[in-house]
Amino acid sequence: MTATQHLLIASALLTAFVFMYAPQRSAGFVYEDERMMESCDGPIIATSPRSWSRSLARASWCWQRLATPSSQAFHLANLALHLVVVALLGALLWSLTGSSAATWAGVAVFGLGRVQIESVAYAAGRDEAIAAIGVLIACLAALDRRWGFMLVGLVVGMLGKETAVVSLALIPLCRWLKHETSGAWIGAAWVVMAGLVAYAGIWANFWSDLIGPVRWALLQTTAIV
Repeated sequence: MTATQHLLIASALLTAFVFMYAPQRSAGFVYEDERMMESCDGPIIATSPRSWSRSLARASWCWQRLATPSSQAFHLANLALHLVVVALLGALLWSLTGSSAATWAGVAVFGLGRVQIESVAYAAGRDEAIAAIGVLIACLAALDRRWGFMLVGLVVGMLGKETAVVSLALIPLCRWLKHETSGAWIGAAWVVMAGLVAYAGIWANFWSDLIGPVRWALLQTTAIV
């Protein structure tokens, strides 16, 4: 693709993005936003190891509450973080495939997908975006063997949300896709993913309590509607 073609595609996607999220200009605080506001009445910085997860997202939320407390400002910040995630994803796709078509297709599907509505529309949902930024930075750094930056990405992701632990599986998978000819990296990825699934099942108590997931799904649906 030529530079002009890249510019036209980027402009079209950005225009679609603006129209898609334009209603956020008049949106207020919803769902978990109230809980996050109440949590800001305590210490902003986590004081115990069990509270470290999501502490970066919570700190950014609480600091913004002090500086720019309007719901519009929170939504704008989340939109900006979402764009950063989209840009990092584009960089990762390009690094893995070297294909302009595949990169733009992936960016379009992810950036405009309705599944992103939670992390963008909820003011308190920025933990998802911060976790994604950390995961993508870690994957990009691992591809270039920049292990220090990879560790930084892992820390940022985990301080955004605990789901960033999935990067422990994505990093060897990305390494295998781009560099490695042996099956060691893909094997490591499968082992880590199996461990994460098992851990998630035990930790979330999904196997013994089906009410939790059902309740979560109903809350999500109600908030979006």
